[in-house]
Amino acid sequence: MAKPTPNDRINLTKLTCLVIDDNALSLELISQIMTAFGIGKLIQHRSAEASMRVIMEQPVDLIITDGQMPGMDGYSFTRWVRGLEHAENRYAPILLLTGETRASYITRGRDVGASLVVSKPINPQALLDRLFWVSLDEREFVESDFYSGPDRRFKVVKLEDGVADRREGEVVAKPERLLNTGS
Repeated sequence: MAKPTPNDRINLTKLTCLVIDDNALSLELISQIMTAFGIGKLIQHRSAEASMRVIMEQPVDLIITDGQMPGMDGYSFTRWVRGLEHAENRYAPILLLTGETRASYITRGRDVGASLVVSKPINPQALLDRLFWVSLDEREFVESDFYSGPDRRFKVVKLEDGVADRREGEVVAKPERLLNTGS
């Protein structure tokens, strides 16, 4: 797939997006942005617990969740989605939004299986850039006893001679692309 340019258009009309945020204003803002982008079906929830039913009952193409919520937070929800066996939605790209940008929160998001951790407040251009990024993401989906999600390594680096790949024996799945670019 060619890298998108500013002249490309993305077609989101056939996609289903689940947006989860306990803050009504933030939920509305993200939903309005996604609607303006032309998302086909938008599902909104103010709690991760309410969203669990959606994940179990219907396919979604993209999940956008706030990291800090009462009850089940976005980190726990992401880990839960990634841990589902035999569920199509476990491979859906997950954007985990957080107002807390300390390295420990970013690392935690990566380690629970988020496709990207995005800082709040979010603006339309930043969200569009992240959608382009996840649509072109070629990282494999890794499944092991301790982690399920996109490969946490962003760079493909050749290992030095004599260094064993620590992921040897892990099951690797390749999810479908999220977006189609083009006119």
